[in-house]
Amino acid sequence: MIPIVYTVYGFAIFFMIAWICLWLIHIMALSYSKWKLHRTVDRSAPEQPYLGVSILKPLTGVDPNLFSNLETFFTMNYPTYELLFCVEGEHDPAVML
Repeated sequence: MIPIVYTVYGFAIFFMIAWICLWLIHIMALSYSKWKLHRTVDRSAPEQPYLGVSILKPLTGVDPNLFSNLETFFTMNYPTYELLFCVEGEHDPAVML
């Protein structure tokens, strides 16, 4: 055979092996992700209670939805938290709300 044919066969074999290796890597990645990422979540109560948190909410002026926006802070589903509302001065319109 002509030497160029051997070269073409060599390239064909190399790329076929590379293609098979890529498929094997994909299959290994899919099986690993299925094994590692698709687990059931434990929704039982934690052994330690949640720590308390402080939520600092700066207020300035009044916008049309301020009351409903602030209401969401009071209806959170978290066991222990404190809300700290801060205004720029005592004459700020948000103080009245």
